Amino acid sequence: MPVKSTILKIGTLSVLLALVLAACSDLATPSPAEPAAVTSQATQTPTSEPEEPTPTAIPQEPTPTASPEPTATVASEPIPVENLGLTFAYIGTDGNLWIADASGGPPRQITSEAAPFEDGGDVISYYFPKISSDGRYIAAQRDAGVPVSEGVRYEFGLWVYDTETGESRAVYEGPDSPPAGFDWKPGTHLLAYGIGPDPNYFTTRGEKPDPALVMGIFAIDLDSGETSTLVAPENGYTLMEPTWSPDGRFISFDELVYMEGRGPFAYYDFEAQEYISWGEPLGQYDWSPDGSQIAYDWLSYSAQGTERIFTRPRMGGAEVLVSTGIEQGYAFLPAYSPDGLQIAYLVNPGGPESVQNTLIVQDLASGETRDLGSYESVWNLEWSSDGRSLVFSAGPYEAQQVYGYDLVNGTVTVLAEGSQPSLARP
Repeated sequence: MPVKSTILKIGTLSVLLALVLAACSDLATPSPAEPAAVTSQATQTPTSEPEEPTPTAIPQEPTPTASPEPTATVASEPIPVENLGLTFAYIGTDGNLWIADASGGPPRQITSEAAPFEDGGDVISYYFPKISSDGRYIAAQRDAGVPVSEGVRYEFGLWVYDTETGESRAVYEGPDSPPAGFDWKPGTHLLAYGIGPDPNYFTTRGEKPDPALVMGIFAIDLDSGETSTLVAPENGYTLMEPTWSPDGRFISFDELVYMEGRGPFAYYDFEAQEYISWGEPLGQYDWSPDGSQIAYDWLSYSAQGTERIFTRPRMGGAEVLVSTGIEQGYAFLPAYSPDGLQIAYLVNPGGPESVQNTLIVQDLASGETRDLGSYESVWNLEWSSDGRSLVFSAGPYEAQQVYGYDLVNGTVTVLAEGSQPSLARP
C-alpha cells in the first residue's frame, strides 16, 4: 500500500500511536504513515520508562494443558451465522461497513462510500465499528480526506448508522481531532465517546493541561436525540477510550497524561456518583460481567515481550497473575467469558517481532488452559453472549477474515471476509 502524506496537527498526532501499540500487540493495523493510522484507540507515551509491574499475589502455577501445536481445525462446511446465534458488524474487504445477521441470509452492506487513496479523488475510510446490543445501530469512525498538494487533508468524524431504516448521522466531526474511543451502554442506544485533544493540549501545559482545553466523556442517546457530558474531567485531564462495564454501572476511560501510550486507568461509578483513578495505565483490559474485577495485560505502549494477564478487584484486593505457564513470549488482550468463569487471551510465543498469536481460553478456578490454535495478526476478540463462541479477525492486513470458534464442537469457521468484528450481545 503506498505511503500517503497527511496534514495533521499536534492534537491529531497525540491520538495516532495506538497503531504502534496495536502493531506491537500483533493487531492487524495499517502503517503509521497511512491515513489509517488515525485511530480511536487513543495512545500516550510516558515521559519516563515505566517500571516493570510486580504482581502482589501470584497463585500456584498449574500444569498447563494447552498443546504447543495449534488444535483448531477449520470446518469443511461453513457454519451459518444464525446457527451460532451471532449478529456482528465489521469492515469488509472493500473498506465499507457490513453486518452479518443471526436471522440468516448473506451479509448486508451498510455503507458504500469507502474509497481508497489509490483511486484518486476523495478518500473515505471507516474504522472501529461498534454495534449496539440489539444490533440496531452501528457506530464507526469515518475519516474523509481531500487530496491537496501536500498530501491529504482530513475531516474526522464519528457516525452512527441505523441498520433498520438505512439512515445515518454524524455524532461528531472535526478537522483537528479524531474520535478518541466510543462504546454503547449495554442494553441501550446510548453511545459514549471521547474526542482527541486540542492541538495545544500538551504545548500549553504546566503541571497539568490548561483547564480550558480539557474534555470529558460525551454521550448521545439515539432514542431521544439528546447529547450530554457523561463524565466531567474531574482529575484535570482529557478522558479517552470509554468502556462500559457489562452491567452498565461503571464506565472506564484513560486519562490523557502522556503524548503516546495508554493513559492511567480511571472509571466513574454512576450508582455512587464517584470518579476513581488508579493512577497507572493498565494497557488493554476488560471488565468482569459483574463489574467487580478488571483483567489487563500491562501492555500500555509497545510490547516488551514479558507481558502477562492479571486480574485485580475493582475495590481493594491484590493483583493476581492469571497467565501462568508461559515459557516464552507474552500474553495480551484479555476477554472475560459472559459467566466470568473463564478468560480468553492471546499468547505471542515469538516475541514482539512475530505476528503469530495463539488463542487461549483459561478456566479461572482451576487454571487449566485450552489451546484454540495459532492465527496471524489477530484483531478484536469477543465472546458471544451465550459463551459458546469466540469471534475475532485474523490474517494479513489486506486479507483479514472474521472467524468464529465454536467452543462446543472445537471448530473454527470463516464467518465473513473482513476485519474488526463487533458483536451484538443482547
